[in-house]
Amino acid sequence: MDSLVLLGLRVALIVVLWLFVLLALRAMKNDVKVVGAASKSTTVAAPQGLARAFNRSTPPRLLTVIEGPLAGSSMEVADDMVIGRSPDCTFVVGDDYASGRHARIFKRGAEWFVDRAGYRYPGRTHDGEACALMLKLDYAVASDRGLVRSNNEDSAYAGPYLLALADGMGGHAAGEIASQLMINHLRALDTYPGDNDMLALLGMVADEANAALAEGIREDATRDGMGTTLTAFMFNGRELGMCHVGDSRAYLLRDGQLTQLTVDDTFVQSLVAEGKLDPEDVSTHPQRSLILKAYTGHPVQPTLQNIPALAGDRLLLCSDGLSDPVTHSTIEETMRTGTPQDATRRLVELALRSGGPDNVTVVIADIVEVDGDDPSVVGTAPVTAGALNGEQPDDARNHRRKPRANSPSWS
Repeated sequence: MDSLVLLGLRVALIVVLWLFVLLALRAMKNDVKVVGAASKSTTVAAPQGLARAFNRSTPPRLLTVIEGPLAGSSMEVADDMVIGRSPDCTFVVGDDYASGRHARIFKRGAEWFVDRAGYRYPGRTHDGEACALMLKLDYAVASDRGLVRSNNEDSAYAGPYLLALADGMGGHAAGEIASQLMINHLRALDTYPGDNDMLALLGMVADEANAALAEGIREDATRDGMGTTLTAFMFNGRELGMCHVGDSRAYLLRDGQLTQLTVDDTFVQSLVAEGKLDPEDVSTHPQRSLILKAYTGHPVQPTLQNIPALAGDRLLLCSDGLSDPVTHSTIEETMRTGTPQDATRRLVELALRSGGPDNVTVVIADIVEVDGDDPSVVGTAPVTAGALNGEQPDDARNHRRKPRANSPSWS
C-alpha cells in the first residue's frame, strides 16, 4: 500500500513539473505583449520579441513587458507610439537585438497599424494578420520667374525619398548658382535611408554644400554675398526628416487643415515672436525680406525635425514668392483639391495674379498607400524646376507664359 502511495506521489510530481515547464515555455514566447480591452485579445509574436499584429476588433489598451530588464513595466497604448532603443522613443527597450526605432504602433480610423520589426516598410494588421503596406510620395514641382524678375534664382527637386527647395540670393547670377549648388549636393540623398539618421544626413550634406559656397566665393570675389535658403525633407516610408534655414516654407495639409511646419528665419518673424508685430502684418512690413539665417558660406545652425508621415497627408514646399503675395487661407483652399500637378500649377498662377513680385516655386507631395511586398519598387522618377533646369533671363515685361510644371506620372 505504501509503495502505491509513493508511486502516485512520484507520478503527480512529474506531472506538476511538466506543467511548470510548459507554462514557462509559453511565457517565454514573447518579451512584450499587447493586452486588449476585451477579454479575448489576440497577440501575434514578432521578431526580437515585439508585438507585431493584433485583432482590430479588440483594440490594445496596455503595452506590458513580461521579460527582460523592464519586466513588469507597462504603459497605455497611445494613438501613435514608437518602440526602440533610442531615448526619444515612446517606449524605450534595452534589448540588444532591437534597433533604435524598432517598431511603431499607430491608429488610423478604426484600424491599428504597426511598423513591423525587421522590415523596411510598415505592415497593416487585418484580422490578426500582417500584410505588406508601403507609403510612397506622389509629387510635382512648378516654378516661374514672376512678373518682375528677369531670372529665376529658385531651385527645386522632388524624388521618391527627397523633397528640396532653395531660394538663392546675391545678384549677378550668384543667387541661382547658390541654389543650384545646394540642391545638387542634396539630391545625392534621394535614396532609401533605411535606419540611418535622416536629420544627421540632411545637416551634414547641407554643411558640405555650404562649404562649397564658401570655396566658390573665395575663387570669385564677384560672388561675395551670395547665399540660399533651404527647406528639405527626407522620407523613409514611415516619417519625414526636415531641414530648414531661411524664409522658404513647408506646410502640411492633414485632415483638410493646413499647418505651417517651418518658422521663418527673418527679422519680422522675430518681431512676431517677441509680440511686437501681428502675424497679419508680416506680408506688408517694409523689412519682411530681411533674412537672419541663410547658407552663405558661413556656419549656420539649421532647424532639424522629425515628422510622422500618414497616408493622406499633403506636403507643400514653397519660396516666399508664393507665401508673400498669397494668403494662408487661399493656399489652404487650393491645396485641398486636385492632384499634386494641378495644385502646383494653380498656386503659381495665384502668385502671378497677385503681381508675381518674385520668383515663385512650389513642390507638392502626397503621401499615399501602396500595397506590395517589394520595397525596391518606386513608382516615380525625380523632377526638377527653376534654375536647375537652366532657365534663361528674358524681358520680364513680356513675361506672361504659363508656369513650368514638372511631374512624373504615377504608377
